[in-house]
Amino acid sequence: GEPVFVWSDYFYAVKRNLLPAFFLGLLDFVVLFLLGYDIVYFWNQTGSFWLDVGFYGIFAITILYFFMRFYIYLLLVTFDLSIRKILKNALIFTMLGIKRNLMAVLGIVCITALNIALFFLFSMTPLGIAIPLVLPMLYYMAVTSFTCAYAAYPIIDRYMIEPYAHQSADNEDEDSELIESSEE
Repeated sequence: GEPVFVWSDYFYAVKRNLLPAFFLGLLDFVVLFLLGYDIVYFWNQTGSFWLDVGFYGIFAITILYFFMRFYIYLLLVTFDLSIRKILKNALIFTMLGIKRNLMAVLGIVCITALNIALFFLFSMTPLGIAIPLVLPMLYYMAVTSFTCAYAAYPIIDRYMIEPYAHQSADNEDEDSELIESSEE
């Protein structure tokens, strides 16, 4: 029932989320770099039990952070939370939605396999390497991001949006009852 102004709403959302998204993106880059560096370091250091434990520990943290990324940016644009609370909620939602996360990873693996198959298929065409390099830019990031959002949003909706919506609806009912009783 409210008017929607697509361009002004879009630029308002970009302006509102630009600074937190920048800092969260910077933090995301640093964490991904450190996790990648640690995996390479522990991969090249073999022979000790504790180095193997360190490798598998870093590998588990990397998988956990990969799942957390499904939720981090959705929480950023949906709610007005600090970065610390966004990371905390993303960790909690990762545990709560583990089945959906695993299915999203399965979908991403299928999309990646299709992308690799298309790369080899189109690299044999007369156009050579041009199509396989341009084609993934058109769909791969969008489809994988949509898969992540499709898996993550129902968990966010169930645990953060619906309880607030029910609480707001209950408060509105109480307010309307108070207004009706005051009119009598």
